[in-house]
Amino acid sequence: MGRSRIAVLAVAGVLCACGGDGDGTTPPVDESGPVFDPAHLLQIDIEVAPADWETIRVEHYELFDRLVNDCPGPLPPDPYTMVPATVTIDGERLENVGLRKKGFLGSASRSRPSLKLDFEEFAPRREWKSLERLTLNNNQQDDALVDTCLAYRVFRDAGLPAPRCNWAHVRVNGVSLGVYSNVESVRRRFLRRYFDDSTGNLYEGQVADVRPVWVDNYEEKSGNSGDRSDLAALTAAAAAPDDVLVAQLEAELDVDAFLTFWAAEVLVGHWDGYAGNRNNHYVYRDPTSGQFHFLPWGPDSAFGDPNPFLATEPPPSVWANNHLATRLHALPEMRQRYRERLQALLADAWDEAALVAEVDRAAAMFAPHVHVRADAHQTALANVRNFILAQRGRLEADLATDPRYELPLASSYCVGVAGTARGSFMAMRASFPPANPFNGSGTLEVTLDGTPLVFTNISAASGPDNDPSQPRIAAAVYGLSEGGELTLPVLLVDPELYAARTLPVDGYDVFGILLRTNVNTGGGRLETLGFLQGTLTLTAAPEAPNELVTGTFELEILR
Repeated sequence: MGRSRIAVLAVAGVLCACGGDGDGTTPPVDESGPVFDPAHLLQIDIEVAPADWETIRVEHYELFDRLVNDCPGPLPPDPYTMVPATVTIDGERLENVGLRKKGFLGSASRSRPSLKLDFEEFAPRREWKSLERLTLNNNQQDDALVDTCLAYRVFRDAGLPAPRCNWAHVRVNGVSLGVYSNVESVRRRFLRRYFDDSTGNLYEGQVADVRPVWVDNYEEKSGNSGDRSDLAALTAAAAAPDDVLVAQLEAELDVDAFLTFWAAEVLVGHWDGYAGNRNNHYVYRDPTSGQFHFLPWGPDSAFGDPNPFLATEPPPSVWANNHLATRLHALPEMRQRYRERLQALLADAWDEAALVAEVDRAAAMFAPHVHVRADAHQTALANVRNFILAQRGRLEADLATDPRYELPLASSYCVGVAGTARGSFMAMRASFPPANPFNGSGTLEVTLDGTPLVFTNISAASGPDNDPSQPRIAAAVYGLSEGGELTLPVLLVDPELYAARTLPVDGYDVFGILLRTNVNTGGGRLETLGFLQGTLTLTAAPEAPNELVTGTFELEILR
């Protein structure tokens, strides 16, 4: 492929490959390969002023403001502050590096936030090992700590542009934060490795799709500022009638590459990507072809995690929870092409022995620094291995049935108030979830979609939840209805804030979710009925086990 040209300079004693997006004639010098060597565990020590660390670690997006109050509307401004830090990577000390938090929900953890290191924020045009920045993901959704790098490996083996990835042990001011994934940033340098022309428009998709209103959620990351006519053209093509859909799409989208991307997301079980959730992906318009390409991102919930937002499980081989896949899968010819592409990836990109061996090798390499509770970490690793070994049989059996994706697409990404929940709880502090949820007591009034729910038995439980990487303090009330239907608002309190006080249920200080299952027929599957916002008042918040936790809550159910 053709490549952009750069000039190589030395700035502040650090090798700098600058001007990388220009049209010079000097071939680029790329020293970044060892930085992403999966056989190497980076040691990253960050020294930052305590006041600055206190500032950035608690910053977060206001989860419900845009989805409820300002929806639909423009993307919210980035809430994160860049602060200066001294960073030592494998013994090499770099002064005045930009440090900020990154991410949305789990990534915005107080105690172990995902982080960005920007080498040129306070030292213009400086690079380290031919890199402008490092992206350190906290693996909050992945107790095995291998999902992200393993998924990107499969994407690359499938022939897709995908970030390089390895692992890092991260310390901040001498305190170990455990194992992070060091993920290559998707920017110009990344694009240059895969495309002849890296100057096209790049967009990040979070809760985004190529249909009206949803398309506004694509955030421009590089390109022609403000000119989104290329996305408008793709959106128009995706709305074409069936008889001309593929022809019109081909003018705007590399449809063949999209089929590979779609099949690869399904293959690794990346439910929180574009195929399963219209989330976590990039789209890049290649100026050479004039076509868009979809790029993977954020696969930390791959390799077996179920989609908590779908009440009904989709067919294992067909996730089409987006506009493009839904349109294409409805066409017999495209459905067959997708099936053939998934079968080809099973043959060419899915090597069970190699993937399991990589899980074992990586886990042994970073074992001394694992922050996840040991039993949960080993269970998660076993689940990843089991998923890898079972996925071929699961997909081949499903493909043999010629499955169809029939779940309806959400008409809007906006969140509305679907009801209210109020009540109280009184329970001995113990592990959560409890073996027997009916040992506590409480009150619970729930109105959902205008209908009050009737409960025949109400109980409560409280204690540290079973999240082994960042346990929160849970408070839950259980309402049992006739027929065995169990409805439970669960409130998860940040440990730093756990005390007798009133707290906002805002998705960050306190995360709230309304769940439902059937104790007679549910088979343990929890259905998400909505998220919760409002207030939680803890009237007794003991630290010791077997002491009484009490409180009340006033909540809205958002859906």
